[in-house]
Amino acid sequence: KEGNGDIVAQWLTEKARTEMNQAGITPQPPGSPKAIFKIGDVRIKADQPVAHIDCTWTDEERSYDVTWIMRREKDRWGIAGMSARLFEDLEPLTLNFENPNDMKLQVQAAEAEIARRLQAP
Repeated sequence: KEGNGDIVAQWLTEKARTEMNQAGITPQPPGSPKAIFKIGDVRIKADQPVAHIDCTWTDEERSYDVTWIMRREKDRWGIAGMSARLFEDLEPLTLNFENPNDMKLQVQAAEAEIARRLQAP
């Protein structure tokens, strides 16, 4: 809610923190004191240390469905990425925080699609 990148970085997996730091990326969450987060389904993969946690993120009058991709590390779960459906007619945008180069490409593609749709008649 506070938009504090330092606090958010603590929630990332160790690999995500290291890779993002090496790529010069600082987590910049869109914080808002009025944001409300509602946890939905939690799916833990039995054969892997991975969990998907569905969340509805409501801020002002808009809601977003986000799936947080978690990875078990040593004695804690860390955020490895996220997935969100930006457009009903496209696959969800998935950001792998442990692979900043791919994450940048996914964000650029999403921004290009947003711009394209805004320009469409």
